[in-house]
Amino acid sequence: MKTEDIAAQEEVGSNAAMDTPLTEEQARSSILRAESSIASWARKNGFSVELTRMVLAGKRKCLRGQSLQIAVALRLKVLAE
Repeated sequence: MKTEDIAAQEEVGSNAAMDTPLTEEQARSSILRAESSIASWARKNGFSVELTRMVLAGKRKCLRGQSLQIAVALRLKVLAE
């Protein structure tokens, strides 16, 4: 990617970053930086702790229901508008 392209993306701001899904590892790191544990993040956001761990481990497809809600909250999936 050219330097001009990177600068143009940075100018767009956080909206561009919100459109790019994270990997499971990036989401896990983000949670652990902001919270003390994955369980505390799940409880704080009203999600099942076990299901949150399964989503982060890649053991759920996250097509519907609470697993999809978790994936969207973690920015693993981006819903089309």
